[in-house]
Amino acid sequence: MLRQRTAMRSLVKASLAAMIIAGANLAALARADETASNKALVLAAVKAVFIDRDASAVDRYWSPRLPPM
Repeated sequence: MLRQRTAMRSLVKASLAAMIIAGANLAALARADETASNKALVLAAVKAVFIDRDASAVDRYWSPRLPPM
């Protein structure tokens, strides 16, 4: 009986540890996805203003009231 309890506790601890690690990995993936999205947005804005010479892009990308995405 004592061995079963010890084995069950070890299993629960291992499961909790795996869940914590999986949650941390998901958070890291979300941050990486957000970083990639931010980079793409900045590149599009800089390209529009400086390469395409689109002055209205300043209002679109740097407006105090951003449209919902």
